[in-house]
Amino acid sequence: MSLRHYRHPHALFNQLQNELMPFIWCEPEKTAHSQAAWVPKVDIKEEEKEFVVYADIPGVDPNEIEIEMDGNILTVKGERKSEQEEKGKQYYRLERKTGKFYRQFTLPESVDSSKISAKTKNGVLAIHLPKAQESKHARKITIEQENA
Repeated sequence: MSLRHYRHPHALFNQLQNELMPFIWCEPEKTAHSQAAWVPKVDIKEEEKEFVVYADIPGVDPNEIEIEMDGNILTVKGERKSEQEEKGKQYYRLERKTGKFYRQFTLPESVDSSKISAKTKNGVLAIHLPKAQESKHARKITIEQENA
């Protein structure tokens, strides 16, 4: 019986993606995402009167976060700064990512961008995107008839 080296399917996909990337043209907005050092995990919830985006950003200074709404595209980007190097300290494992992050979402056109708000609590960023007020009254549309 011989031993075979196992490669996880995701590793094969990542290798293929890395090899093909120089040959694929990307828009500038797309390359910003690929150059991000890490990507925060996000939940998007629709409620009756708003959408809420929750992003896990522990250790990120709120002053280092930019939130932008352009049309129906929500962009969240920022940076988690690394802690100052401590002289004489040795690390056995470093898993917490530092550096820039970038996320972009396409939301329904019904978001009222003038009323968007955001706040952080316990390392979670909550972005509240109120839905635009819909007309409460039905409106009958008359059909004009042109004379031939």
